[in-house]
Amino acid sequence: MPLITWETLQIVIVLTLLVGVMIAFIQERVSPDVVGLSCVAILLALGILSVDEVLAVFSNPAPIPVACMFILSAALERTGVIHCIGQAICQ
Repeated sequence: MPLITWETLQIVIVLTLLVGVMIAFIQERVSPDVVGLSCVAILLALGILSVDEVLAVFSNPAPIPVACMFILSAALERTGVIHCIGQAICQ
């Protein structure tokens, strides 16, 4: 029996990719959407994720409210509402 099976190698690849993604998110040199899509593309290219598994994410209703929250928070930050609320709380 081989020492490293395909399943073990998949775990190592995913954990390594996870660490790399976290580092990329912290460093913010590349936008988060590019990092996320690149991660999915790597997992898809290596055969760790199937096309059906990747597309199944879009049928789940949970990411839609999360995306809306990101849009709203960005709008509130750009208009200065977050700064005003922060100033009001700190006083």
